[in-house]
Amino acid sequence: MISRKLRLWIALLSTIVVQSVKAALVTNTGGKDFTYFAYGSNVCLSTMTNLRGIDPVASTAAVLPNHELRFNIPGVPFIEPAWASVEPTEGKLVHGVLYRLTEEDFNAVCRSEGVPLGYVLHRCRPIPYTGNGRDAGQQAIVSGKSGVSAFTLRAPAQLRRPKKYDIAPSKSYLDVILRGAEEYRLDEEYIEYLCKIEKGTTLIGDGTAYEILKSAERRKR
Repeated sequence: MISRKLRLWIALLSTIVVQSVKAALVTNTGGKDFTYFAYGSNVCLSTMTNLRGIDPVASTAAVLPNHELRFNIPGVPFIEPAWASVEPTEGKLVHGVLYRLTEEDFNAVCRSEGVPLGYVLHRCRPIPYTGNGRDAGQQAIVSGKSGVSAFTLRAPAQLRRPKKYDIAPSKSYLDVILRGAEEYRLDEEYIEYLCKIEKGTTLIGDGTAYEILKSAERRKR
């Protein structure tokens, strides 16, 4: 049985999540819908639909200027060692997917990602583009195309340490990100960068992220 103390703790966390989402809703320019920039496993549409049970209103490739992809969220050592995050970094770029979500689905993303303890909401201005698998994102930046107001997820303050403390992610986790990058035809240079990221040591195959996704897909068939 769950102890009374644990029930109170769970209730407190649920309240914090709801308050965080409500606060975001007040400042979200879309009114009832949210724009959410995904850069990790959520770049793969199947992660959203089959694993998380979320039905995006719309989605498109996007690039987030002056941010860097980091792996500073600790996972389970030797199974899924680390999860992705983004950190504001002058001159860097992160490509991903910009989703438009209902309030209910945005709330579900926040819950599944552990907001506000595992991640915190972060305001940003990604630039949407139609991927061509070559350089459409870079061209969107060069053309001066405006970014849109959106939320993404960033590591909480206690995990914002120098990059030398980042943890190499599993090949399985990176494969999910690469699958989404290829689906949305993100820029070729960025996909090459993802392929070169150092992989962490795992004891169960290459990790579990991709297997969990495939299992969710099989259940939905």
